[in-house]
Amino acid sequence: MHEGRDFARFLGDEGAAAFYAQQAANLDARIKSFWNAGAQSIQTTLNGRLLDAAIPLGVVHGDLNDGLFSASDDRTLSSFYSLEDGFIREYTLNQRVKTDATGLPLSVAIGRYYGDVYDGSSMPMPGKTLGNPWYLCTAIVAETTYRAATAYIKAGAIKVTALNQRLFNGPQPAGLGLNVAQGTYASTSPEFKRIVSELTTYADKHIRRIKFHGAANFHLNEQYNRDTGFAQGVNDLTWSYAAMLSANAAREELKALSA
Repeated sequence: MHEGRDFARFLGDEGAAAFYAQQAANLDARIKSFWNAGAQSIQTTLNGRLLDAAIPLGVVHGDLNDGLFSASDDRTLSSFYSLEDGFIREYTLNQRVKTDATGLPLSVAIGRYYGDVYDGSSMPMPGKTLGNPWYLCTAIVAETTYRAATAYIKAGAIKVTALNQRLFNGPQPAGLGLNVAQGTYASTSPEFKRIVSELTTYADKHIRRIKFHGAANFHLNEQYNRDTGFAQGVNDLTWSYAAMLSANAAREELKALSA
């Protein structure tokens, strides 16, 4: 609707622009209602699941640079902490495999949502089949985190609140494991530099997780097993590769700004 408004203005159709602007405002107001203050998280649906990989997917693919649930929004970062913390308990892989073959730490493996029963191979059957981490879901968290760090650098400051403290100060691997107080930190401050550095490392751990569990010769399937980490589901899922390319582009932008 925002893009429709801008396009209508470009064409000189102010009536259509006003209509699209009103619909955009209505949608923005509705989207804001998905914030669940009690759970300190964006809610995936208003009458169903609270946490879901649709949250980071929506942040990336719905970003209009208007600040509404952007990557650096403290509500977004609070939601990420909750999402990651839940997946630690969801998959035994996250409890067993915490480092790669060289001993470097791995992120939480991220799937679609808790209780998923689609395993990529069988007809979904509650009680008989179990969902797994997805490469694209793990990658989208990395991309969003890279984008958050980039946004902070462009803004020149970070405002630490009770909400984003959940991610910044939460224990690893769901959080960054920092101990930063609430306040606004300029880009020259040690706190700013630590947060940006740890956000980058946090995202890198997700990419490392994907690399570690990728199929032979760097093929990316749909999913990787919740217990063993071996690739399964659809072979060479296009979206898995697209998510990795998009995450890499976000990382390259961050690197250029950090140089």
